[in-house]
Amino acid sequence: MTPLVLDLIDRAAARGPDRTAIVCGNERLSHRELLARSHALASYLVARGVGPEHLVCIAVEPSPWAPIAMLGVLRAGAAYVPLDPAYPAARLADMLAQVGRGAPIVLTTSSSASRLPPDPAATLELDRAWPEIGDTPAAALPAAAPEQLAYVIFTSGSTGRPKGVMVPHAGLANLVTAQIETFAIDAASVILQFAPLSFDASVSEVFTALAAGATLCLAPRDELAPGPRLVELMRRHRVTVATLPPSSLALLDPAAFPTLRTIVSAGEACSADLVARWAPGRRFLNAYGPTEVTVCATMAVCDVDVSGRAPSLGEPLRGANVHLLDADLRSVGHGRPGEIFVGGAGVARGYLGRPDLTAERFLPDPWAHAPGARMYRTGDLARRRDDGSLEFLGRTDDQVKVRGHRIELGEVEAVLRTAPGVRDALVIAREDRPGDVRLIGYVIGDPGLDRSALRTTLEAQLPAFARPTDLVVLDDWPRSPAGKIDRARLPTPIRAGSAGAARSDLEFRLTEIWQDVLGVGAIGPDDDFFDLGGHSLLAIRMLSRVRDELDADLPLSLMAERRTVARLAEAVASHGAHAALGSPVALRAAGTGQPLFLVPPVSGSALAYLPLLRRMSADRPIHAFHAPGLDGRSAPPARFEDLAAHFVRELLAARPRGPYLLGGWSIGGAAAIEMALQLAELGHDVPALVLVDSNAPTPYLAQGVRAKFGELNAATLAFMYVNNFARCFEIDLGLDKARFAGLSPGDLAQAALGELRRVPSFAPDIDHARLDAHIAVFGATATGFMRWQPARRYRGRIINFLARDGHPEFGHERYDWSSFVERPVETIEVPGNHFSLVNEPHVAALGAALDRVLEGIP
Repeated sequence: MTPLVLDLIDRAAARGPDRTAIVCGNERLSHRELLARSHALASYLVARGVGPEHLVCIAVEPSPWAPIAMLGVLRAGAAYVPLDPAYPAARLADMLAQVGRGAPIVLTTSSSASRLPPDPAATLELDRAWPEIGDTPAAALPAAAPEQLAYVIFTSGSTGRPKGVMVPHAGLANLVTAQIETFAIDAASVILQFAPLSFDASVSEVFTALAAGATLCLAPRDELAPGPRLVELMRRHRVTVATLPPSSLALLDPAAFPTLRTIVSAGEACSADLVARWAPGRRFLNAYGPTEVTVCATMAVCDVDVSGRAPSLGEPLRGANVHLLDADLRSVGHGRPGEIFVGGAGVARGYLGRPDLTAERFLPDPWAHAPGARMYRTGDLARRRDDGSLEFLGRTDDQVKVRGHRIELGEVEAVLRTAPGVRDALVIAREDRPGDVRLIGYVIGDPGLDRSALRTTLEAQLPAFARPTDLVVLDDWPRSPAGKIDRARLPTPIRAGSAGAARSDLEFRLTEIWQDVLGVGAIGPDDDFFDLGGHSLLAIRMLSRVRDELDADLPLSLMAERRTVARLAEAVASHGAHAALGSPVALRAAGTGQPLFLVPPVSGSALAYLPLLRRMSADRPIHAFHAPGLDGRSAPPARFEDLAAHFVRELLAARPRGPYLLGGWSIGGAAAIEMALQLAELGHDVPALVLVDSNAPTPYLAQGVRAKFGELNAATLAFMYVNNFARCFEIDLGLDKARFAGLSPGDLAQAALGELRRVPSFAPDIDHARLDAHIAVFGATATGFMRWQPARRYRGRIINFLARDGHPEFGHERYDWSSFVERPVETIEVPGNHFSLVNEPHVAALGAALDRVLEGIP
């Protein structure tokens, strides 16, 4: 008879008592220490009446307390029930209610206790109670029996409630002994615990490590997200064995794990590409098995298949029997599809408190010799390949696997139907982008149904992995001619952000990353990552890009609070990361027409054109220059001609040959003219310029500025910068120029920043240093423009879009370009004033007018 798992662990500890059993950060426990603590806890539990067939809940974060609690419960003769403290309170309460009086104690820690719902069972905080536990006199501990319950793990349930799977010691022992051999685990191995305790893969990770006398590597959740932190963790602890779902393996580089000897792919269908990437130089296994058969039923040792065929599910685990049956429970012929039924040592006892469901899924096993033996009906379809291995074909029901998690669609639908205003609901799994499987929730609801209320309902009752990434509200279901719901005609979710535009270089860079990762075209700074279809793996991928491109290493847990570009930008900025944009910035990279290059206004920022870009439909690439000096690392050019020359160099580097189409708003239009003149000197053609309410360098303008603002010193420039920014959004801050004039440089920056933060469109990640750099660019550009006089006349075509409401300070004389051009300037009037015409609501008219003009320019 196979020794039970506690016997295996005790024997392994006796062989190497001082070897490391648990490593978690800087904390280590030897096998001797682990056994002593688990014995002390078991004695404490027995003294309080815990014994065989009792259920003891364990709700702890990844830490040494987890294996101590698991072993302590088993040594007391009871079965452990893992609960994830991160689950919604309503779900935890339901699980505790199902466990009922069978759980006299809930084991937790001081950091997790506050997240548990009130429960009549006694709650024991292990870290705080350990002095008392450790002093408990040693008790006579009961010996476990093969048929005795070892653990209960909850899985998704089709009725809307999770169901607890009851697994006895016999199945656990069979799993552990078989996997230690197949995974090639020995006392020198280091096994990663990647799965949370609430997932059955943790059973394999914990008990194979301890039963082999090896080391179990634990880590906080943030360090387990597939990405740089996981790589560093596994390299630091020299992990040799890891079980990971394919969706996580796809995000990692096999070359980053030089010590990894065995990799187990489980939880999802594994592709031939993953085998090709991960198998060379190590042992690669594809494992299959639902929770109801004690974690694993079959395994395949995989080599690279040159034909590109997906790996099989392999052969049955030692002690397991696998049958492929038809609807009448008869064996199917070789190569024909059938439902997988699993019998043998790993079959669970059934579902906790659910005799009806147990009878439905656990059937008498006619191939077994033991009386009363049963087999489990998996709902998975497969066929036998020529070599006898199993090839997975799909499901017979509505159960799906998403990012390694088993989800009953009926459970999600049942929760959706409880939301206010929902009359019916349907949930499907879609893969609109390769490798990105998402849950989509469709609901029929009352008029004015509030999507936020739907999400609140989901968040209150379902764990994050089981919540739909998209919610679609329909008037009625699409139906087939027979009147049935036609799932094929359910619409693809439209993922679109708001009309808001990035307000800083950092927000722009983050927006670009989000658009690429999420596959969404327009994202505003206040759009929610998860509302746009994001999920945990996409968040990991996005944060990895942030780390690589912005040099900010942020934990995945941050996304619980920093769910928007604006909020995430603040976190990135707090890490001291810089996001200086290259110039020119590709605002729209695609298009068939001649590219349009936009020169920034006096602020120097290419982002000033983002609202306009969203209102333009022209089929041409659109780029915008970013003024030198905005990053604070260099001084802005003092001469207007030098600023234009800088942009000319960037233009020629990006597009060495013309002709060129240039444009610009305000002073940006004047800089475009100077660029055109310099390009003509270099032999390049600039046949047309598109200006947006651009001022001519007339004496009238320079005199007007000095008459109104006086000397352009630091205080005046700060006042003008703040005032102009607010005016762009038609906000009057009621500023007093005299207040700025009397401030010291430090107080001046503080005052300017304080006023700007009253404007909703000001980027919150801009700090004093960045603002100082922006004002320096503003001042240099403004003073340079007032000294500028074009060296010659521009000979091409100019279209100037004039603001209907003019400029708050200056009259129409500022539009007089007659002294600087050879052809009359074409003018088109658009709504708004000089500042507001490029922002909502006026920018829509400007975008439409600009599109019409560009249609006539090749």
